[in-house]
Amino acid sequence: MTYSLFVPRTYVLVLLAIVYGSWAAVLPARDNTITLPPGVTYNPDTNVWCTPTTWTDVASFFLGNYLSHAATVISFPGEPVSITIVNMVLAIFFPSSGAGRGVLAMVRHAAFYKDPIQQALRSRALCMVVRSQKWKPISGETLRSLSFLSKELRDEDEDEYEAYKLMSKNKDKVEQYVDELKAHRDPIELQVESPLWLQPGADSNRLEIVRQNYQVFGTYKLPEGYELAYVPANAIVEPLSPSSNNSDQNPVRKSEFKLSSVYSFASALVSIIQIIYALTGLYRSRGDQVSKYGYAAFSFTVLPYVIMSFVNLLGNLVTPRYSTLYLVRTEMMDEASRRGGEFQGMIGNLPSAQLEVEDTFVFSAALKESSQEMWEFQLSNKIYLSGEVEPVTAEKIELARDPDEEHMEADSLGSGNPKKTLSAHEGELTIPVPSSDSHETNEKENLEKKNSKEDKKPLLICPNCYQFKTIEESPGKFLSTANPKQYYLVGQRLLFLQTTMQKNLVALLALAAGANAGAASLKDIKHVIMLMMENRSFQHYFGTMSGVRGFADPNVQINPDGKSVWYQNLTGVTTEAEYLLPYWLNYLGGEENYNKSQCLCAGANNWIPTHHSFNGGLNNAWAQISTPQSWGYFKRQDIPYHFALAESYTVADHYHSGSINVPGGPQPLGAGGVVLDDQQANTCSGPNLDCLPLKWPAFAQYLDEAGVDWRSYQNSYNWATNNGLFYFEAFQNASTNSSLYERGLAFDGDNGLDAFKAAAAAGTLPEVSWVFPPGALQEHSPNTPIDGSWFINQVVGSAINGKDREETVILLNYDEGGGWGDAVMPLISPNGTAGEWFEDPYGTLGYTFSGPGVRIPLMIISPFTRGGHVFTERSDHSSIIQFLEQYLTARGYTNIVTPQLNEWRREHMSDLVNAFDFENPDYSIPDLPTPNTPIANSAGELIGMYSGFCDIEWTGSCSGSEYVSGIPYGNQTEEDSLYFEDGFKGMRGYMTEGHYLVFEYKGYALTNDGSNSNSLATSKATSSHDAKSQRWALKALTAEGITFNIYSAVDGRYLTTGSTFTTNAKDAEAYNITYLGSGEYAIQAANGVYLEINGGGKLEYSKEPIGFSVYSVTYHN
Repeated sequence: MTYSLFVPRTYVLVLLAIVYGSWAAVLPARDNTITLPPGVTYNPDTNVWCTPTTWTDVASFFLGNYLSHAATVISFPGEPVSITIVNMVLAIFFPSSGAGRGVLAMVRHAAFYKDPIQQALRSRALCMVVRSQKWKPISGETLRSLSFLSKELRDEDEDEYEAYKLMSKNKDKVEQYVDELKAHRDPIELQVESPLWLQPGADSNRLEIVRQNYQVFGTYKLPEGYELAYVPANAIVEPLSPSSNNSDQNPVRKSEFKLSSVYSFASALVSIIQIIYALTGLYRSRGDQVSKYGYAAFSFTVLPYVIMSFVNLLGNLVTPRYSTLYLVRTEMMDEASRRGGEFQGMIGNLPSAQLEVEDTFVFSAALKESSQEMWEFQLSNKIYLSGEVEPVTAEKIELARDPDEEHMEADSLGSGNPKKTLSAHEGELTIPVPSSDSHETNEKENLEKKNSKEDKKPLLICPNCYQFKTIEESPGKFLSTANPKQYYLVGQRLLFLQTTMQKNLVALLALAAGANAGAASLKDIKHVIMLMMENRSFQHYFGTMSGVRGFADPNVQINPDGKSVWYQNLTGVTTEAEYLLPYWLNYLGGEENYNKSQCLCAGANNWIPTHHSFNGGLNNAWAQISTPQSWGYFKRQDIPYHFALAESYTVADHYHSGSINVPGGPQPLGAGGVVLDDQQANTCSGPNLDCLPLKWPAFAQYLDEAGVDWRSYQNSYNWATNNGLFYFEAFQNASTNSSLYERGLAFDGDNGLDAFKAAAAAGTLPEVSWVFPPGALQEHSPNTPIDGSWFINQVVGSAINGKDREETVILLNYDEGGGWGDAVMPLISPNGTAGEWFEDPYGTLGYTFSGPGVRIPLMIISPFTRGGHVFTERSDHSSIIQFLEQYLTARGYTNIVTPQLNEWRREHMSDLVNAFDFENPDYSIPDLPTPNTPIANSAGELIGMYSGFCDIEWTGSCSGSEYVSGIPYGNQTEEDSLYFEDGFKGMRGYMTEGHYLVFEYKGYALTNDGSNSNSLATSKATSSHDAKSQRWALKALTAEGITFNIYSAVDGRYLTTGSTFTTNAKDAEAYNITYLGSGEYAIQAANGVYLEINGGGKLEYSKEPIGFSVYSVTYHN
């Protein structure tokens, strides 16, 4: 019979026997009957009632006394479930393995640390990026230091390891050579930012690699040559927050999530139950089992499991459990990011030189075994640098010196136990200095003569060989942007002291002859050409263009009736619809409709109807006051040359027409009156209104008096009276042989179009040129855009193909809107501003603003505006004058700043200078379409399409029904009407509303990952900048300025403090977005720090402005 003493059901029988026996001793004797289960027997030797054991009893026995103890085994951070199960099974057979985990948890005693990051560190839940054994140096890594070795110190043996050993044998020669270098110039040590943070230390501080299948919070992608390792418990990990930012390191912003950890009280409870259960069994089994069964006694088999449960109980109480590992940012992570690594979800930062590990191997940071073997292996294998030069063999590798400590002994280089001053990742890669006859210097020749040994050519030793851009401070001296100190290579000048990535390694060793010539500037411009066409609004021409403030405007004006300005009121115009949306003038298609649209006129373009169309700022009366077709627009196929030209250079999308001589301005009363409309006779259209001649000096007169070379170009044929110099008294009174007349008023000859083209080709244009088109080619409706494009091409083509094309600027604009409407109101001065507000002389508008007027096109054509950009600064016709003032002042002229501009315009209208990027010119010539030659009459004179065709086909008014192909009343939707092209343009100038923006830095873009993301992120930038998640818009907090709320195109959420998201605009952060020049913008939060993206694509903060490239994008996705 098998006795099942310890099966739970047996306990009941035992207790029954005890109870029965006890009561039998104290109660009077009588008959007592107890019904027992079947098969129960009595063992008189042990005085125990027994029942037969079943398979369930055996299972319960092993489960309760052995298997269930495995449930108390502690799991490690990030450990996969499969590994935890394996360890639990292992603990069943070897309980010491399970107890070992509990001991480790007890030793870590993380619960005794209050800081959650320290708790995670003690729990071994933090990991970091380290170099693996596969790591190799590549061109493009950051230098730590430089030193130089004479060729005579190299062994003739080709074995690289012999070269290393030679260092120890020639200690005296090495020291003497270094002394010579120091005597020649300042110490030849170049200290640059270093991502090398590991240092050798105690033997116990070896790193352990994280297994690949462990769970890590966030996402990461490791490039080849890198692994994850556990952060040692003695490290000091800082939280990631803007406040910890310093000049040496820019941490990622503080994460908004908390470290997820639990104290496994369930496991602790299981441990307690198992301990009590097992101890009870041990107590019941005391006695002769040990003497009877020896080491196989029940107590000996259960006791290890009891100890394991007890140890795990304590471990569970003193160390929390983590389901994942958490990444800690290090500079090694930044290095990996620069090599293509991607990391998200860091919770801490490990500062440079904070951690000490034992690792003497130059190119590895995570070796558990001895480094000496790998050291010798590395020396015996050739390492090649990447780049656009011939592969260069690494001839010798040595540990670098720490410039802040005493110099180490030469014979300790490469030893297995280097001094503490050596960094485990400070390596020096020796490569031969490239020779180039074109870069030889007298200094080198003199040194070679002095040494009289041709083979005494120095070797450059550099870890990883970072590439640099040369900066010239003065002849023969070159300045480091980080450390203003001169560095020289013996026999050759070392000119590489700005850490800017270049295409090849040759830049690193550039000689004096290769110094930069310096960036261009305003003073280097030789010719400015101004060409003003007529009567077109910006929306009418370029509303569909990609990357501008057009029909994709995220900040379109919303009026009090809840309708956007796109909806033009049709009350009194038609009963077919209430509102008219913008529409394509050729929406019906066909050649006839195309021809009509080219010759079509809008409504009146006088000051009164224009301001009535503005409707007090509602800007919704264009269809009523002007004409319905004034809300029509062209597409690219209608004006292909204009689109191609604008997108080859820079187009301004906040440029407006202007007005002059409003009371309170610089001009005195009686000097010509307020000029509102086109008055061409020497008279007034009303009291002090549109009076000619104008009695103040024209800007050209200031130029003439200052000695500036200037000229106006105009043909007498088909002259359109668009040269405003004829309206000024000084020019009207000028003699025919005077400079004012010859330069400003004369026709043909030296002032003709042919003369302009010849001067452009020869490079003899004056410093300032005005070009005036003939009437048929000036685009003033009904004269056509396609005819105007021919004339524009004559001017632009001559200049951009001329001798001085690299020093020429063309400013192409339009005089006013011509009755064509535009949705963007001008910036209006405060009520009562002198020279801006006045009483309407026509008596219909009351006290009102005078201007600026309708938004019109401006194209800025030069090598410094090449490449398809959009200039976003508020500007008007006064901006042209201000630009000329800046340009001529830069060229050394004085007394050319006109006093005729009022102060408000000077303060609030751009001078256009920010449209230029002088540091990155593009001298290429665009491939522009060739416009057809305009129609000519029988005499060969160009008369254009209107006179040569339209006026013959349709004899009515150009704004009448014969020219209006159709208007889609009642058949419009915003989706169909607000057509725009997909694409982008690089931003130039201070920021304004009206654009969807993509902010990029170092190949990454600011990103909204969607509704599941609570904070600003980053992602890889694309060449088309079309990712919707990277798209943002601005909400200006003032009528003008640089302060904005930023909201996402994904879901409309705003950025708040700490770069988190909110749906409430009141909680949005006020960001200052400042233009830094060269197409770069700094984004500053309210607390003064600037947004930054590091080389690994992680969002950070900086105390210094960081230049984001910003693109204005229009996409339908």
